[in-house]
Amino acid sequence: MPTTVEKILKSLSVVMGARQYLRQEHCDGVFQKIYRDNAILSLFDGSTAVNLHAIGAQLGQLTRRVEHAYGELADLSGRLARIFSLTQTLADFDTAALELHNRGRDSVLQGLKLSFEKLSSIDSKDATLELIIERTQSILNEVERQRERVAASLKDNGFNKSPEMFEQAERYCALEAAACCVHTWVHNREVLGEFFKRGDWLVLSLERLLVRLGRRRTILPGEHEQRVAEELERLFNERQLFSIVPFQLTIGFTG
Repeated sequence: MPTTVEKILKSLSVVMGARQYLRQEHCDGVFQKIYRDNAILSLFDGSTAVNLHAIGAQLGQLTRRVEHAYGELADLSGRLARIFSLTQTLADFDTAALELHNRGRDSVLQGLKLSFEKLSSIDSKDATLELIIERTQSILNEVERQRERVAASLKDNGFNKSPEMFEQAERYCALEAAACCVHTWVHNREVLGEFFKRGDWLVLSLERLLVRLGRRRTILPGEHEQRVAEELERLFNERQLFSIVPFQLTIGFTG
């Protein structure tokens, strides 16, 4: 995540131009402060490299095929709802349950097929929904390819110290992010307003993540970017966070 944010800020700095260097004046110099402070995050003890290595060391178990029994599927479905539905109350945080190893269980990716089935069951001929379903299927295909790649790589005893392990760990993070986007939409379509429900943001998010996974960029209908741009403008004018979940900002900037 810190590395991803660094790339985003670098792109934004190009848009900002010379204003990116100002520590006062333009928006009180907040961009310069963010740019400066964020630069060190990926170098802390829990750095990007350290975290990717921790994920990579578990890829053998994380990417193995897990067949769930009927009862386990019901439990997995309920667990996904508790994680992603904003209408459900979170359970109390149990610090004693924290572990360094997840024992090959990942509800987010292993439950993606469940959300895909829910997407496919929506009774609608909406073109945006069709794009979401197609891209979710592509994510599932990438999960299967990841499994095959890791299984083949693990035959090499040097995988846990190889550049390929870090590459596969990065791909796993992108797959995880895509699955989180899909689960969030499936479990909150009726509670977060019309913009969220329409799903333009999800189409663009999945497209971006698929490009990160190596898929060639698809030319999408311009209406998706247009509607997302209009929503961002609305959020800016109403001083709300650029987010699919409404958060009112309590501060303002001058300049």
